Amino acid sequence: MRRILFLCIMSVMLYGCTQHESNEHKEKQHSDKKEALSGSEIFQQNCVSCHGAAGDLGSSGAKNLQMSTLTKEAIEVQVTNGKGMMSAYKNILSEEEIEHVAAYVLTLRK
Repeated sequence: MRRILFLCIMSVMLYGCTQHESNEHKEKQHSDKKEALSGSEIFQQNCVSCHGAAGDLGSSGAKNLQMSTLTKEAIEVQVTNGKGMMSAYKNILSEEEIEHVAAYVLTLRK
C-alpha cells in the first residue's frame, strides 16, 4: 500500500514539474515576442512624428533612417543623448527601451 501511495505522489510531482517547465517556456516565448514588438511600439510613440513610419519622413531635419549607416551602439548613443534638433531620450526611455528601439531602427534600412 505504501508503495502505491509513494508511486502516486511521485507521479503527481513529476507531472507538476513538467507543467511548470512548459509554462516557463511559454512565458519566455511571450516575453521574446513582447521584446520584439517593443522597439516598434516605442518608435511609433516617440519617433514617427519626425522620422515617419518608414523612417524616411525627414521632418524637422530628421535623418532618413533607411539610409543610415550607424551601428546599433551608435544609434543607442544618439537616442540616449540626442543630436541637433533631436531630443535626448535618456530621461524618457529606459536603457532597455533604447536598445529595443535601436534594434528596430536597424530593420528600417533598405
